[in-house]
Amino acid sequence: MSSHHFVKEGQEPALILAEAFSITQVSYLLEWAPLVVTLPDALDSVLMWRIKTDVVLLPAADEKVAGHLRANQDALEIRLLLIDEHPLESALRHVIARTQKHVHVWGTASEATFRCAEKFVADVGVSIVEPGMKWSAIAREFSKWYPENAVISIYAKSDVEISGPRMSQTRSGVQIIEAGLITVRSKKSFWVGEFL
Repeated sequence: MSSHHFVKEGQEPALILAEAFSITQVSYLLEWAPLVVTLPDALDSVLMWRIKTDVVLLPAADEKVAGHLRANQDALEIRLLLIDEHPLESALRHVIARTQKHVHVWGTASEATFRCAEKFVADVGVSIVEPGMKWSAIAREFSKWYPENAVISIYAKSDVEISGPRMSQTRSGVQIIEAGLITVRSKKSFWVGEFL
């Protein structure tokens, strides 16, 4: 367990550190994560922060780095990636194999990240967290109560239907004019972005 708190297995989301921004931005996710997986692009920062990670994914060519990591961190699992293996896909497979029900991916919410993570939403709840925004994968329907003036963003490859109290379209998403229950539906999976 990566946290100093007691967390019941499967109760809290695992954490995949795909990119590193700053320790202060990711610390609230680290506190309760029962499993922390670090990808190659975040490794230098994670080592500098001196936080405990449970699993590190490295390119196979980095065996020297793997040896150094094993010598300096107890109970660390190191997985060497195959040449064609996508680090995020491998990390998500690992999280699913560990029977986690949900995972936060700390990294940029790009088209490539959405596309990669969408392959796994039937097996695990996926959220992509970046500075200032949390994106949640939704299978077909999402409902949540929002206060007045909240703003949500939607990323979808098919049409979505949004219902609820008064709303208006803005450059950054949908602004809730009147507090109430907002429902978003689509025939395919989509992502809902909420500002942090």
